[in-house]
Amino acid sequence: MPDEAKPDESPGLVPETEAIRHEIAALLNTKDASGKRIGSRKYAVYAFYDYFGEPIYVGQTKETVGTRIRRHLTNQRTDAVAMSVLDPVEVAEVEIWVLDLEGKDKVEVKRALAAAEYTVFRQVLDASKLKFVLNEKDIAATDQIELPQSYRRRIVPSPIYEARQHRDIRIAQRAETIADLANLTVRSPTGID
Repeated sequence: MPDEAKPDESPGLVPETEAIRHEIAALLNTKDASGKRIGSRKYAVYAFYDYFGEPIYVGQTKETVGTRIRRHLTNQRTDAVAMSVLDPVEVAEVEIWVLDLEGKDKVEVKRALAAAEYTVFRQVLDASKLKFVLNEKDIAATDQIELPQSYRRRIVPSPIYEARQHRDIRIAQRAETIADLANLTVRSPTGID
């Protein structure tokens, strides 16, 4: 089956959501060095960045890149979203490193993904002003490796980006996220809220 671009399958959504999904589709439809869509590739490491270019999440995938990225960013079930570590509304940019691991055994794939994820984690952490990345679990230290070319794109188009980047909006969004986290983690000793 030829490597065909997937359309932006988002009819009937709010215009803001539709515009963001369109940008996500454009990123995933980007062709890599081998001429394949990066969204159709199976193995990758990815990083999400907030509205100020700060890294907020680093992950890896053994399923198609498009499936994994869309699940995170459309608030579908992922551990990071379920644990309220990753708020998809906070993601302004995505960067993807596609790994060519076809034909490798499971142990080699696991090792390569772990090394690439740790390398990306160190790279984005070192470049961060805050020196912090919000992952649901620690990324195990490994030897760092040379990474392939990355593909990075802002997924929130103008003027949505400029509006969401405003300090008041960011503070309100973060306060809501913190309140949601507090509601999930703080329970009275009797179990009655």
